[in-house]
Amino acid sequence: MKKQKVDKRLPALIKAAMFENGISRDEMAVYLHVSVSTYNRRMNHYPEEFTVNNLRVFKDKLKLDPHVLAEAML
Repeated sequence: MKKQKVDKRLPALIKAAMFENGISRDEMAVYLHVSVSTYNRRMNHYPEEFTVNNLRVFKDKLKLDPHVLAEAML
């Protein structure tokens, strides 16, 4: 069975912003109200499963420009 191709733009943007702001993935999972394993699964395999509320948290906590965030989601 062929592995599904995952678009890595959103995870790459989020990981870079987390590094710049000194936020660990454990902290980010707490902000998103999900377990660390769920956060890792979404980040590594299913970034399209992040909800609109999750994206608001990314924008607010990571100080991301909404236009940049929207572009990464395309």
